[in-house]
Amino acid sequence: MPERPKRPLRRRIQARVMGVLNVPMRLLLRLPFPTPLSQQLMLVSFTGRKTGKAYQQPVSYVQQGDTLLSPAVADRSGTCKTASRCG
Repeated sequence: MPERPKRPLRRRIQARVMGVLNVPMRLLLRLPFPTPLSQQLMLVSFTGRKTGKAYQQPVSYVQQGDTLLSPAVADRSGTCKTASRCG
């Protein structure tokens, strides 16, 4: 199996920063009362398909009537990482 090419430095730094920022975001979004962040972000919980590992990911959303709209984010393999399937 060929090795994956290394991601550019900028992308590696961005991934590291987001990983560090997501920890306090998860804590704030889990609070039992509304915060200013909870007006723009929600915490999506899901279980890994193969590993069964539980994940929690902060994602942005917009409320349109009774519907919550959140961007679909796919990983490198194209697998959808949101609660709903990518169209």
